[in-house]
Amino acid sequence: MVASDSEQTATLEAKQGIHSILLFRLLEKASDNAAAKLAFQTEHEVGKSRDIDGKKTKDGVIQSLGALEYDFKATSILAKGDKLAGDLEKAMEEGKVIEIWDVDSEEASKDSSNSGKYPATYYQGYISSFNAKKNAEENIEIEMEFAINGVGQRGFATLTEAQKLAVQYKFTDTTENKKKGENFEM
Repeated sequence: MVASDSEQTATLEAKQGIHSILLFRLLEKASDNAAAKLAFQTEHEVGKSRDIDGKKTKDGVIQSLGALEYDFKATSILAKGDKLAGDLEKAMEEGKVIEIWDVDSEEASKDSSNSGKYPATYYQGYISSFNAKKNAEENIEIEMEFAINGVGQRGFATLTEAQKLAVQYKFTDTTENKKKGENFEM
């Protein structure tokens, strides 16, 4: 039975960008390191396009498709001591292949074969541009653009609690606290 348009509209909710997070890893470190989340991600954009060339024939125009190309960008606020940001900048300078997971962290899969995993698209490519905006009155903002190899692959990714809570901080009591590293510093 197919739901009517009014029934379908009543159950739909808008997707929020806050639930879409990026995880990164250098491909050469895949056997040693888990992917990591860049802290304070503000936005990312994944666009796809392809060239289409028309050839006029006696029977009409026929189309010829070009390769799929991505327009992939990400922006984050730089966190103090963020090692991943430095690793990504170095990967850009050295022309190293990175892995990127675009993960929808809103709801884990209920499918038995992917239980507890999150819908994701996996990419491999290069960082084609890395910019750090250093305004005197604002936080340092990192902007990256990626040149993607091939076509992104859809699947399900494991998202650890550490990855989900990369920018979260623990409750701290009002008494003196000499421990560093549990605060929310930018």
